[in-house]
Amino acid sequence: MPKYTVGNKLNDGSRDKIWTTIRSLKEFTCKDVMFKCGIERKTVEDYVKRLERGGFVQTVSEKVVNNNLSQRKIILIKDRGVEPPRLRKDGTEMPTPTTQKIWQAIKALRDFSIDEILMTVDGTTRETVSSYVKLLTRAEYLKRKGLSNSNARYCVVSMRKMGAKAPKVLKIKQVYDPNIDQIVWPLEGQSQ
Repeated sequence: MPKYTVGNKLNDGSRDKIWTTIRSLKEFTCKDVMFKCGIERKTVEDYVKRLERGGFVQTVSEKVVNNNLSQRKIILIKDRGVEPPRLRKDGTEMPTPTTQKIWQAIKALRDFSIDEILMTVDGTTRETVSSYVKLLTRAEYLKRKGLSNSNARYCVVSMRKMGAKAPKVLKIKQVYDPNIDQIVWPLEGQSQ
C-alpha cells in the first residue's frame, strides 16, 4: 500500500512522526529525531521549540560542537499519549480538529446516525459530518445501515481498526490513516 509522504513542513504527518520519535527516545537531540524519522532538521527544531514553550520537553544540557553549532540534549517531561500536541509557535495549544472530535464520538457511540454525532460534537456542520462519515464508509471503517438518507445509521466495522488518531481526508480526496501510516482509500485499482 502507498505511504503518505510527510515532506518537510510542520503538518499533521510530520508532527505525528516527530512526536512518536520523541516518545520512543525520551532523551534526545534534534539531530537524533531528524535521523530517526527522516524529517528536515529545521522542521524538527520548530516543533521541539513549540513543545519546549508548551512545557512538554526540557533542555537538560547544551554543548558547542563544530564551530559554535549548539547541540542540546532534551528530555520529554510531559507525555500525553499517542496524539501529538498541536501547538502554536508560542507553545499554546490549538483546538482539537473537528475530524478528531467526530472520530472520538464515532468510537464512543459505535452505532449512530449523523444527527447523534451532531448532538455530540460542538462546532461542526451536517455537511462536515456527512462528508467524513461517507469517506470512512468508503474506506470500510464504517458500514451504512438503512436505505434512505433520512434514517441512515452507521456502525463501526471493526474496533481493532479504530486507532487513537482520526483518519485524515487529504486534499486529493484520499483517506490517510496515521495509525498505520498508509493511504486506506482509494487503494490501488479502486476508483473514487
